Order: sequence, then C-alpha cells, then structure tokens
Amino acid sequence: MEIIGVDGCPGGWLAVSYDVEAGTLTPRVHPYFAALLAAYPNASCVAVDIPIGLAEGEPRRCDRAARRVLGKPKASSVFPAPDPRVLTAATYEQASERSYALIGRKVTKQGFAIFPKILEVNWALTPALQGRVFEVHPEVCFWALAGGRPMEHAKRTKEGFEERRA
Repeated sequence: MEIIGVDGCPGGWLAVSYDVEAGTLTPRVHPYFAALLAAYPNASCVAVDIPIGLAEGEPRRCDRAARRVLGKPKASSVFPAPDPRVLTAATYEQASERSYALIGRKVTKQGFAIFPKILEVNWALTPALQGRVFEVHPEVCFWALAGGRPMEHAKRTKEGFEERRA
C-alpha cells in the first residue's frame, strides 16, 4: 500500500510517498497536481495540505472543527478557506475587496499566495478521486499523533521541529 503526503512548493508540489510494506519514504517534486496524481495511480491515499471543497459565503465546518480541537493559540494555524468566487482575482487588493463585498471579510496575504494552488487542486479533483484524495492540516495531524494534544512550540523553532519529529 502506498500513501502520499503532499504540499505545495515553489517548483510545484512536493510529494512524499510512503510504501507501507517496505517502510520507505520517497520524496519527489511534481510540476502540476494532475501530474502528481498520474504518478501515483495506485496510491490508496493522497493527503494534501490545501483546502478542498470550498463553500460560498460561509466558513467551512471542517475549518471550525480543526480550530476547536487545536484550541488557542494553535487554532490560528488553520486560516479560513477562501470563498471560491475570489480565487481568480489578479491582485491581493482585488481579492480582498471582492471577498469583503461578498462575505464581509478580507483575505489573508498567506491565503492569497496559495490561491493558484487551491484552484489547481480543486480543478483536478473528480468524483472518482474523492475516495483517495483528502485535505489534511499538518497541525491537526500532529495533534492526533500526540494523542489529542496540540504542539507546544512553533514549527519554525528547533524545539518545534523536534516536537513534530518525535
């Protein structure tokens, strides 16, 4: 069985394949999400750190639930998924204005930076892929691996790295 963990990167998509039987990890960069999916046709799970299934006009229940389980201060690591109607805005200013007009909330700069990746994943998904491509949030994964305890240290610190590695 093969499981793929995926995150966006400057060159496209970083995929780390885990072969369960062999116990091996294999990293690889793919230029497009569709190419990544084609490279792993037999993977039982493709877990991607990108919002999937966007809602118009209201926060997603999964984002609220993720914030709830992480608690403060880690809840802020789950940023609101954008309204899909703002994803094609050419500039951050346009996206923020459109979002504010639609839902009364501007978009974050962090969110705007990954709009192309969000579009790419959501366009690539088909009903057939929904059984094996899943949205994941790293901090929720670490919470689960730690027995329902959020990480104590920021991910960019040495302590945070060691905590997540453990």
